[in-house]
Formats: sequence, C-alpha cells, structure tokens
Amino acid sequence: SSFSKNSTNPYNLRTHTGIEYYGYTGPAFWALGVNDKMGANYDADSSDDSNKDWYLVLRGEMPEGPIEGSSISLLSYWANVGSDDYDPNDPASPSKTDASFKVYDLSANLRMGPLDLLAAYVWDSDLNQEATGSPSQDDDKGYVVEADYKVMKNLMGILRYDSFEDGTITSGDSKTKTWALGVVYTPRENVKLTTSYTLDTSDDTSLTSTKSGTKFGEQNNIWDVELQFMF
Repeated sequence: SSFSKNSTNPYNLRTHTGIEYYGYTGPAFWALGVNDKMGANYDADSSDDSNKDWYLVLRGEMPEGPIEGSSISLLSYWANVGSDDYDPNDPASPSKTDASFKVYDLSANLRMGPLDLLAAYVWDSDLNQEATGSPSQDDDKGYVVEADYKVMKNLMGILRYDSFEDGTITSGDSKTKTWALGVVYTPRENVKLTTSYTLDTSDDTSLTSTKSGTKFGEQNNIWDVELQFMF
C-alpha cells in the first residue's frame, strides 16, 4: 500500500538529538525514532556515542462509523545508560557499570456517543549490571481504566481506577491501587474547572524499597480542585 505521508523529523530533546521517520497508511500511523543515548541524569552521554536509544510508535484510529475516533496504540522504547564497553566478567574495569531499560505501553479508547472508555497497560524493565555482584533487574507494571461521560455540552464526569506494581519493592504488597471520581466543567472555551477525589485502596502501607531500603507507602486520599485559563 502507498503512504499518504512519509517524513523525517530531526529534533533535540533536552541535551540529546535524534531523528524520527514517520508515515501514515489510511487510519494507521507509525513512527520510528533514534536518538543519542541518555546518561545517568537523562542528559546526553558524551563518553561513548556508539549506542543509541530507539523507540517505535504504532497507532490506529477508527475514521468513521458508530465508534468514530476510537483508537489503539503501542509505544516501545529501548535504551542504554552507562558504559557501552562494560564487561561484567572483566576485572580490569571495576568502576564501569552498564544499565539498560525498556518500556512498552499499550493503550486503547472506545468512543460511543457521549461515553469514552479508556484503558492502558505499561510494563518496563531496568537491568543493572555492575562490576561486583550479580546483575539486578526491576520490573514495573500497571494499568489504568477510565470512563468519561459527557452529561451535557460543557459538563463531563470521570471515573478512573489505577493499579501499579513497583518492581523495587522487597517486602509488603507492592501494588498501589487508587480510585478517582471527578467532574470537568467548561463554562467557556478557554476556561476549565476540574474537581476530583482520589481514594487510595492499597492493601499495604509498610513497603520496603530496594533503592532506598526505607519504609514508605502511607495511604493518601486526595481532594483536588483545578481552575485553568487558556489564552
């Protein structure tokens, strides 16, 4: 099939540069990008440019019909941080470390008149190899489901559930689970008032992290009000 649009997009994100190649096939969109790898502080790593970060985006949208505007999308990201030439079996370089991570994000939404249903699942993995000790790997994963209903032209209700599991937790239930109920009111095109209440239903409030070794995890119920003006 022929692409209705193909293009390259050079860009600069923070201190590292990259290039993206993207295109459309009917209702489908795709993009492939590569950029200078991120350093430990997400800045460009100037020590070695032989490794790059890569990402892939795929998205399909329903152009017409009773569920017009519904879509499904996938984001994949692969990255490296640290020394590219690190060898965990080489005692001659004890100060060198290597870490890699990857992220996969799958999301979809279903639009049926005033009702909009959304769902997303994310999974990421950090692999850390150090000159001493065994490689460690932390996997995080979670999902969110949300229902938005337009009661009238300028009033919408929102119900959302989040569940996230932190791979760095070593003791206790590592899942964070919250419910959120909100209302969005737009009296004018450039004015939006949002109010929401988030209920934390996590099972365990005494969690230990591999990164800090400390306890944390207090349950917090949050009432939030936001007023936005757009110019």
